[in-house]
Amino acid sequence: MKIKSVAMLTLAAIAIPLMAMPTKQELKKVEGLVQELMRPELDAFKAGKKTRADVAKSAISLAEKAESDAAKMLLLKGSFTFYVGHGAFDEAIGVLKTLKTTIPDIPPENMADMIESSLRNMSKSRGEQLYRLLNDIKTYIRHHDELKAAITKSKRRPSLRGLHVAIAEHHAYFGDWPKALDEFAKGDNPKAAEVAKAEKGEGKMPKSAIADFWWSYPANGDVELQKAFKRHAAAIYAEAINSGDANGLVKVKAQRRIDEVKEYGDDMLAGVITSPDSDPPSHSPAGKLYCVVDLSAGPNAAKYPVSYLAAEPKGGWTDEYKTTKLILRRIEPGTFIMGADQKDESHRITLTKPFYIGVFEVTQKQYELVTGNNPSKYRGDMRPVETVSYKIIRGSMEGVLWPVSSAVDTDSFLGKISAKTGLKFDIPTEAQWEYACRAGTTSKFNNGSNSAVKEMETKLKIGRNKDNGGIYEQHAVVGFYLPNAWGLYDMHGNVIEWCRDRWGALSYGTDPVGFSEGHPLETARIWRGGGWNNPEWYCTSFCRSKCRPHGKSGDVGFRLALYLSDK
Repeated sequence: MKIKSVAMLTLAAIAIPLMAMPTKQELKKVEGLVQELMRPELDAFKAGKKTRADVAKSAISLAEKAESDAAKMLLLKGSFTFYVGHGAFDEAIGVLKTLKTTIPDIPPENMADMIESSLRNMSKSRGEQLYRLLNDIKTYIRHHDELKAAITKSKRRPSLRGLHVAIAEHHAYFGDWPKALDEFAKGDNPKAAEVAKAEKGEGKMPKSAIADFWWSYPANGDVELQKAFKRHAAAIYAEAINSGDANGLVKVKAQRRIDEVKEYGDDMLAGVITSPDSDPPSHSPAGKLYCVVDLSAGPNAAKYPVSYLAAEPKGGWTDEYKTTKLILRRIEPGTFIMGADQKDESHRITLTKPFYIGVFEVTQKQYELVTGNNPSKYRGDMRPVETVSYKIIRGSMEGVLWPVSSAVDTDSFLGKISAKTGLKFDIPTEAQWEYACRAGTTSKFNNGSNSAVKEMETKLKIGRNKDNGGIYEQHAVVGFYLPNAWGLYDMHGNVIEWCRDRWGALSYGTDPVGFSEGHPLETARIWRGGGWNNPEWYCTSFCRSKCRPHGKSGDVGFRLALYLSDK
């Protein structure tokens, strides 16, 4: 990388409060576990059965499974050291990128220490790439206070507007596109500012045009920076194809560029591009109210067959629709008022596109047939899957960036089911969730009631145990709570359900997507519906709660949504 881009990355890292950085106590707490997990790999290396690169890959694999940032940091630091020892400097720099993505607020001093300790006793000629990176970071740290003071006193100086572009390029290099877009929007490159604002939803521009600009962004000979821009462009191209924004020759160009980026074959590309084998349907078959996905072939299936039903079967939704088959109901566009105050016209929302949403919450068996595992605390094939975070459902790279990007990581639940059906699955937005939950009602609960516990017990089958504080001991099998007018079950009080939106003020307008401010790995995401251990008020149609995207609990699951391109 060039000195300018490295220095600006470091500036951005120092300027952010160190909220996500693991403490020494947290690192110490997981150190023993990490050493235990890596011991077989290290023993195999000492015995000559594995190379340093093998050990590095094993550490990265464990880091991907780790839930705590402290464990991720220790494992990634170890993999970095082994790659350097193996002379695999490109891979080592890739680990630094992953570390920066995983822990966005890591101080530059820590990265400098990692590089310096790994390069000790190594000639500069051998580790030229990392020595250059180390010197760049040290140079920036030395001048940081002066630069920070200049920015504070002279925000409008042209040189500092140029600085915004340099910072943006660095965020782009490390794959942190929300921050990159923010900086480009402030910079002195008018076209980049226009495109960045459009991608953030602050201007109108076709997705394919946005992708075209980033694809051709002048990286001034920096090959790795150019790859970073092309990766991002490829993700937007895939999104444009899936949404119908790229057609004809534009679609052909987009697909060729996606294929070009796939040939990079690098770790930083993993999960960024989701390009289904077939286009999503422009509309569902005429008169077909339900979409059915057959998961019976399990996690190793090449494809999941998709079919449609005009009506609910005569025998009702049997157990197969709660285990081996996913059933979703088509919801037509419409207008409603979101929130508790049904007279507040400022919160009137219009949804312009139809979508499908799960008749039931995703069950443990269905989740296992897609991913091969069941993370739930309270087990039962037909119970809702829980103890799943937003990051697990959508992914930890591109998947957490929404609404900046609609892509999901290929190794996530949504990535796998989308790839094997050729359809665009996701979780509902907050507006879609409340619209589907209400089913035309304006009351607290979707049976038309504003009642207290007694009426809920009789009409919603929420049998609260008053002696136990009005809560259940565990969640129930899906379909336990009575459906609303649109035939959707369990939307009040079985498990809390994730929505895609970032937490912020209540949305309104046309097809709202919530807030896009703050770092996606840190900004809370919205929960809806209430869970089995929540009081009645928490289970209403309008009650909102939040959690950071890595949070998970035995009372939190999700409901699947399927997006269509018809108007």
